[in-house]
Parts: sequence; structure tokens; C-alpha cells
Amino acid sequence: MKENNELKRLNEMKNILLKYDLTRGITPDKVVNILEELGPTFIKLGQILSTRIDLIPKEYCEALSKLRGNTKKLEKEEVIDILKDNYEDMNEVFSSIDECIGSASIAQVHLATLTNGKKVVVKVCRPNVYEQMELDVQLSKKVVRLLHLNHLIKAVDLSSMLDEMLAVSKEESNLLIELDHLVKFRELNSQEEGIDVPFVYQEFCTKQVLVMEYIKGIKINDVSRLKEKGYSLEEISYLLSNHYMKQALVDGFFHADPHPDNLIVRKDKITYLDLGMVGVLSSNDRELLKRCIRSIVDEDYYEVSKILVMMSNVRNTLDMEKLESDVSSILMEYSNQDLSHIDTAKFVSSMFMMLQKNHLQLHSSITMLIRGICVIEATLEILNPNLNLVEVIMNYVLKEEMVFDSSRIADGAKKIVKSTKSMIQLPSEIHQFLQSFNRGEGKVKLEMSASSRQVDKLENLLHEFIIGLLDASLILAYSLERDLLVRRVLFYFIVILSIWLFIKMLIDHIHKGY
Repeated sequence: MKENNELKRLNEMKNILLKYDLTRGITPDKVVNILEELGPTFIKLGQILSTRIDLIPKEYCEALSKLRGNTKKLEKEEVIDILKDNYEDMNEVFSSIDECIGSASIAQVHLATLTNGKKVVVKVCRPNVYEQMELDVQLSKKVVRLLHLNHLIKAVDLSSMLDEMLAVSKEESNLLIELDHLVKFRELNSQEEGIDVPFVYQEFCTKQVLVMEYIKGIKINDVSRLKEKGYSLEEISYLLSNHYMKQALVDGFFHADPHPDNLIVRKDKITYLDLGMVGVLSSNDRELLKRCIRSIVDEDYYEVSKILVMMSNVRNTLDMEKLESDVSSILMEYSNQDLSHIDTAKFVSSMFMMLQKNHLQLHSSITMLIRGICVIEATLEILNPNLNLVEVIMNYVLKEEMVFDSSRIADGAKKIVKSTKSMIQLPSEIHQFLQSFNRGEGKVKLEMSASSRQVDKLENLLHEFIIGLLDASLILAYSLERDLLVRRVLFYFIVILSIWLFIKMLIDHIHKGY
């Protein structure tokens, strides 16, 4: 029976591919049409690929993003049957199930009314959708193996991508996971005055059904209506950009598909819809991202290269010198530009191409965030053309630097002591001389007149020599140190010692100390 199902499905897939005659070439629109006809599995694969701006061309990403809501709708009778299967008595929960307002690869959304009269949105998971996807993935992986496609298409591991798609689909087909996302997002943003998420009726939610409050507002890219209702587009743009940075860099829990259909403005708040797909960044990933941004600002290209390797999977032999050279070429090109004029999409595309040439593939969570940032920037361009997201990101991270963390300062102090000790390597003769001098054991034979005055001169000269030596050692330590906080503190010490040395030399010169 299983083999019959596989053969039948394989035949369907073959006929669809033959229909579009791929030998005549391929275009973004043709890919979208093929995936739509192949069904939910491949629609979901297209949606995931639309986020992989590191792997496929921009025009394909844009075309594939259209797959979000173009899936064939379930008949209303099928939706009613699903609801009946999930409740002892559906009529005790809903007084009516109204029209479909959205249909995607895994679920369909309807307006409905609860028995208490409240308008709600009901999200219903398609029947047997995960089982169908599992079958499609198994067949696709067989095709990949038989045709050795992973050897032909080296930029993408097709088998791994299919596994990733199946894992994502398994989560999305369990609506209780999306329920958890909505609850967590609300908790993390409960103190954010301008941010909201739909209230969830948890008592009515099941693995296959999600019941939320009905949100009636204005899509965030509907500029004319926003203006008509008296909203400030500039305020909305700053709220959206800063909050997305907060999601990523503070919470480590961000909306992974923040396109305009999922962002509604109502009651002076931006409301996030559809949290089926979220991104999660560990504290380590968040710190690496911040360090990377700080290093870009400092033009520390070696540090940027090192961090990029830590945030990536290395797919082949890595040449660090080449990587640093490539990173510096791209960053130097943009360093001369005003932040507000940087084209984020072009910058991101250049970085991804460079990483690919160096056999690096960023972790999927980082790529997901970068894609989300690019989607947000497209919305910001509509709301406020004068706002640049690169500038927002830089400012957000640098503003965090103003808040000192005592543990980081303590760690920095330890590093400074360690660095200074390792750098001050005096010749053994001078070191022994200073030790004996401090103990009063040094015997120096000098032939001088007015000996007490000459000793004072020698003492001043020795003090200046020690200060100068310390200063030189700190400067050398500063030039070799990579940690931003340590470099900053070293710089302060260098300035203090240099000023001190200059003042002493000036006083000696005035008093004819030499």
C-alpha cells in the first residue's frame, strides 16, 4: 500500500515537472507555479527558500515570498469536520464559522463568532498535512540520492534543507507550539507600550485549532489610511525598527516573517500576527552579533572575520588571510559612505557572496534574522525613506555600550593586567638594576660636581624613562589587543601617561633639568 502511494505521488510530481518543460529554461515565476502545483510540501519549501537570501538570487526570494497565501482553500465543510473532531460539541464553542480570510500550505484562517458573541479568528490545520509532507520529503531525498544532486548543486545541501523543512512543518502543524510562541511574545513585550500581539483563547486551542481575538486594524504599509487616521509614519518607523532590534538582540526571540501582512497598526500599537515561524538566538549568538557590529564600527576586520567563522558552518578548507582580505574589501567600500545612504540589501548580498566564496554558511538562525531585517527595511522604506536600518542597528548596539556591566569591567581589568605584564619585558640588566635601586642596594659610581643636584637630575631622568617605557608597552599592548573594552581602557592609560610624561619633561626643561 505504501509503495503504491509512493508511485502514485512520484508520477504526479513527474507530470507537473514535464508540464512546465524545464529544458526550455527556468524563471522565478515558473518556479513559483511548479511549487504551487506540487502542493503543501513544496509550497512550504519555497517559503523557507524565500528566507535564504544567502543561497539563492534576490529575484527568486522575492518571487517565492508570494507563496505565503496563495494555497488552494479547504472547503468550508472540511473545516467544519475538523472542528467537530476537535471539540465534544462544536456548537458550545462557536455560534458561527464565517468566511476564509487566509489560506497557507499548512493551515487556513476563518473569521468566527464565539457563543458569547465575541468575534474571533480560527486557524485550522489541514488534515494529514504532515504525513503528506513526510512522504514528499522521503521521495525527494530518494531523487536527490539517485541523481547525485548534492554533488551537482554544491551551494545547497538539498537533503539537509528537506529535513529542515520537515522539522519546521512538524512544528507549524502543531498549533499548540504557535500558541506557546504567542504567549511568550506577549510576556516578553508586556512592558512595550507600542507593541501588541493577539489575545489567545487558550481553553479552546488544540493541536489542530488555534482561537485568537479578531484584530481589526490597518496594514503597516497602507500609508494613505495611516495618514488618514492621523498616525505619524515617522514614529511608526522608529518604533518598528527599534523593537525588532530589541526582539533579536535582547530577547533572542523574534518574528521570523515580519512582512506587511503580519503587521497591523491599531490603537497606536503595532500588532504582530502569525507567530508560526519565529527565530531564536542564544545569548552567545546575540553577543557575537553585537561584537561583530562593534568590530565593524572599529574597522577591526580581523575580529569581524573571526566572528563570522564562529557564526558559520565551514564547508571546506578555510583561508583566514583571504577571508580577512575579502571582509576588509567589502567593509572599506562601505566605510566611506554615510550610514543613512547604505543600501542594506546590496550590502547583505555582497557579504553572503563573499562568505560563499570562502566556504562559509551562516547558521540558519542568523540568516533568518538577516532576512527578517531585510523584510523590515522594505517596510521602513515605505514608511520613512530617511530612516536607514543599518544606522538603527549600529546606534542600538553602541547605545548598549553606554551601559557598563560590572562583570565585563572586571574581566577587562584582568585582561589589562595580563596584557600589560606580558608586554613589559624589560631587559634583565635594567630589571635587576631597578630591583636593587628600590632596595637601596644599588652602587652607582659617578664623577660629578654638585652631586646632590646631579642625583636629582638622574632621578628625574629615570622616572621619565620608566614612564616612557610603560607608555610604550601599553601602546604595543593596545596595538595587539583585539577586545574592544580592553583596548578602550588601555587607550585611557596611554593618554594619562603621555600627558604626565609631557608635563614632567616640560617642567624639567623650564628648570634646565637636562
